[in-house]
Amino acid sequence: MPFMTRFALGAGLALSALALPAGASTVSTAWAELPTQSQDECLNIGVNAVTSAGFRGSISNDRQTVFGWRGEEALTIRCISSKGIAVVFAWVTDANNDSGRLVDIVTTAYRNRGSAPAPAPGGAPVKRPQ
Repeated sequence: MPFMTRFALGAGLALSALALPAGASTVSTAWAELPTQSQDECLNIGVNAVTSAGFRGSISNDRQTVFGWRGEEALTIRCISSKGIAVVFAWVTDANNDSGRLVDIVTTAYRNRGSAPAPAPGGAPVKRPQ
């Protein structure tokens, strides 16, 4: 089984186990190809995508992961620039929110090299200050 598949399955199962106690929680995962093999670019795109989606973003001390928090909801992006990918995990507790849409916001940001604002969870484009 390829590295990507094993990594995504293992991480998805781990996040799913965390979501079990909350009945309305949803978890979604995806991966995106990186525009370059730059770890810093991956982290910067991730932080921008997380904050554009309305989350408070931070980068791990080992500079491998972007974390986003909004109340009890989480967005996590693992940058694996040596493999040219970013793995995205979203966990939401609000029944009106969709973790899949959040994952799409982040993966779209990577496809657009972080240059275009991603759509907000409600579907409207995010306006960035100029």
